[in-house]
Amino acid sequence: MFRAVICPAAIQVLALLAALGAAAAWAGNCPDLDVPVGSPLHRDPRPAELVAGLEVGPLRERLEACLAADPMPATRTIGHRGAPLYYPEHTRESYLAAARLGASTLECDVTFTAEGDLVCRHDACDLHRTTNILETPLASTCAEPFRPALLEEGVVIRPASARCCAAQLTTSEFLSLEGRHDRVNPAAENVAQYLSTDPSLPSCLDRGKLLTHRDSIALFKDLGMAMAPELKGPGVSMPFRGKSEADFADQLVQDYREAGVAPERVWLQSFDPNIIQHWLATGAEFGGRVVWLDGRYALDDFDHRDEEALGAGFRSMKQQGLQFVAPPLWMLVEAGVDGIVTSRYAVLAQEAGLSLLSWTLERSGPLETGGGWYYQTLNGANPLPASRSGFRIRRDADQLMLAQVLFEEIGVHAVFSDWPSTTALTDTCLAAPLAGTQADTKP
Repeated sequence: MFRAVICPAAIQVLALLAALGAAAAWAGNCPDLDVPVGSPLHRDPRPAELVAGLEVGPLRERLEACLAADPMPATRTIGHRGAPLYYPEHTRESYLAAARLGASTLECDVTFTAEGDLVCRHDACDLHRTTNILETPLASTCAEPFRPALLEEGVVIRPASARCCAAQLTTSEFLSLEGRHDRVNPAAENVAQYLSTDPSLPSCLDRGKLLTHRDSIALFKDLGMAMAPELKGPGVSMPFRGKSEADFADQLVQDYREAGVAPERVWLQSFDPNIIQHWLATGAEFGGRVVWLDGRYALDDFDHRDEEALGAGFRSMKQQGLQFVAPPLWMLVEAGVDGIVTSRYAVLAQEAGLSLLSWTLERSGPLETGGGWYYQTLNGANPLPASRSGFRIRRDADQLMLAQVLFEEIGVHAVFSDWPSTTALTDTCLAAPLAGTQADTKP
């Protein structure tokens, strides 16, 4: 019972705007990316600031004790596109930063060039936003050239736009571009305005080096990282130059085989159920680590609280060989009377024998206003039916409470994070035995 869903553009825009707010909230120290592999992890101020925002109690005390120790790599923390809160996503520098901040797994979203080479980009056609292509002669290759905003008395009637796809570039042309923060001005009247960035938004780096998929594998191996590639929608008509989406899925897996990466070091991800089923059937040694990114929230008839439908769907997925499901954060939790509690979605998935991953912490900006889409079951936007009161997200530190539920109560396999040090602290700290347990008293 898989159904294909593409993440809505509106959701991505909201997430972006929220991320900008997060950047404005903290201009913390940037890690040194030139240190040798195996050096002590970078200690940035963000985790300590969040812990200080918690109410005095057991969780704060445990995390404060962990802050006193050296930061450690976190086995359940995935660098989502690297560390894009302060680095251009899917760049070499963003990945290096994520490794320095405690991630143990790094994500390369995968699309392809005109030559069919796989490259790291979140979207097949986002180059106008996430690279400098509009400032280069390669702007002539864009499927839709830059179009200025239409303004009436200072009000944006039609936002500025463009559409530039990796599949329209050779691999060398793609690699000649520079990665940039996914920040554009919808009211722009020219390219310079469109790509201008707000100087009040702190950044550890304005431009970064783009990578092919094979480049990312080599880098991640050197860093000792596990790998979480996500095959993205093609963005162009298929088949593309004789290759189907399944062919690109096979090519992705083959890249890991040729690089000698152990299957247990790779998570194969996709929103597309057809790709998931293809990998389960053909991925052989990699098939046991296939992750279906559950995007059914975009379907009009989907209810993530419908227990009968959920249970039947999860059992069907398990019967087809799926082991891992990754919904957004809000589908795994509910607002209880006194705090965050596990959702029926999480319970039913695990009862069916499925393991869970989730996305994405540190992507919603300051949480004083509720955190937006990623926190909708905790901020009143999507409450339990008939629920009139309960927990509400109200501060950045509350994501540590969410992480505690994810790691300790639900027992997720991994959580994606835009700034891995935050997640890594909770991950490593809460993986330790609780004081007073039998494990804690062993000699």
